[in-house]
Amino acid sequence: MKRFITIIALCFSTLSFSDAYNYWSAGYQDIEDFDGAKAEVSFGEAGGWFGHFRGYVLGADASYGGASGALDVDVDTFGAGKSWEGEGVDFSLEGGLSYGYVSAAACVYNRCAAEDDNETGYYVEAALRGGNEDGVSWKISGGQIDLDGSAGIFTLDINFSINEIWGATVGLASIDGDSGPNFSIRADF
Repeated sequence: MKRFITIIALCFSTLSFSDAYNYWSAGYQDIEDFDGAKAEVSFGEAGGWFGHFRGYVLGADASYGGASGALDVDVDTFGAGKSWEGEGVDFSLEGGLSYGYVSAAACVYNRCAAEDDNETGYYVEAALRGGNEDGVSWKISGGQIDLDGSAGIFTLDINFSINEIWGATVGLASIDGDSGPNFSIRADF
């Protein structure tokens, strides 16, 4: 269960260079066999302090003959950070609390068993952002998350600004070698 929570927990994406600290987003995340919804809210300012919430509701299921199983994972992070503006590239450090909940169920014909568990931990992340705030921008981040066992994290995101408010992000998230794509729609406020 620890590995499942850790695999899902990273998914740190969707920040864009254009007003990177005042937005909400909703999207899709896929890491190995898990996929599902994600949401984020961030507030603050470039060159200053910011707050950040991320939430993920992901799952995986399988069946073979009369046997089936499902695993649902919810991960939330609550953090704060500081950003520094540079010439063409911003740098930020962020950290906070992480919470993970996992629910597993398995059935063989008419016999079923279920178990759930939750963990509280922390995360830390450093990020570089650059690009054109009115067009295409990018973000690279790396760090660590610990929910009853730590894991290295890495993301690469490319943001496409549609107009002054709306944008879309495609990217890649990797945790200890398990990786997958993500997609989000974002609105600045």
